Amino acid sequence: MCDESRPHGVGSSENRTRLGENSEDEEAPSLTDDVEVSIRPGGNAVQITASFNEDIKGFRLQYVSLSDGVYNDFDITDLDVGIGTYKWTEDGDDHVTSTVTKDTEPNGRFEIYKFERPDGSFYELWLDNQGSTISIIFSTPYGLEDDTFRSYVEMLIADFSTHLMVTDEAGNTSSDLLHE
Repeated sequence: MCDESRPHGVGSSENRTRLGENSEDEEAPSLTDDVEVSIRPGGNAVQITASFNEDIKGFRLQYVSLSDGVYNDFDITDLDVGIGTYKWTEDGDDHVTSTVTKDTEPNGRFEIYKFERPDGSFYELWLDNQGSTISIIFSTPYGLEDDTFRSYVEMLIADFSTHLMVTDEAGNTSSDLLHE
């Protein structure tokens, strides 16, 4: 379960059912297999892949960056249109942006969600969305080997400050998929 009282002003989205508040006749999406961390074919990127029992409409990923301690909270409520927010806490200051654009990379395989920061820079989140299977893609930082970066991502998702929740077409939200 996501702790809605987390520091840094992180709360649930007003547009979604709060975690644990689905009615009894509604079932939240559930995993059909374990969440997997792997190196993308061709290298230079690591992906977190999860498969579900139904198509996914939105997702929320919360984590603290291991390299700089920045708290990140991505909440994409509509993957098809690209509606969502990005909240982050850096140097003790809370930030939020709902300026998100959705693009498709040149060969059409990945969706790129760009969140504009107040300073004009962007944070890009790459997804491979295949309906009921979704992969969150992280480019391997320059100078790191893919295996080393994969180990970092594995540590990141194993950390109890990292949370992943998904929402189905009916608006039902899962519990934390990483730490059930």
